[in-house]
Amino acid sequence: MSNSEILFKAALNRLSARLEKKITDQLSKASSIAKEAPDLLRKEWEVLKDEIIEEAERIQEKNKVNTSEEKSSTEELKDKIKQIRSKLLKLSKKIEVKN
Repeated sequence: MSNSEILFKAALNRLSARLEKKITDQLSKASSIAKEAPDLLRKEWEVLKDEIIEEAERIQEKNKVNTSEEKSSTEELKDKIKQIRSKLLKLSKKIEVKN
């Protein structure tokens, strides 16, 4: 073999060795991630469920507050209507007395 062939073969061997090492490292990392993935997904799922439950409770509490505000607002309106009716009744009586 000539010197250039030996040099070429040496370069190919070294490139092949480096590529093999890189591929092996990447496969090792991928394997590690694949093993951890179910736990990570399970944890994320638990966090998501907790967030959904908290949001549902927040919405429910907001609805309760709005409902109680609506009830108090409705009661206020009923009281005002009673006052207006009472004033109208008094005015009607005054008008009848004058006639």
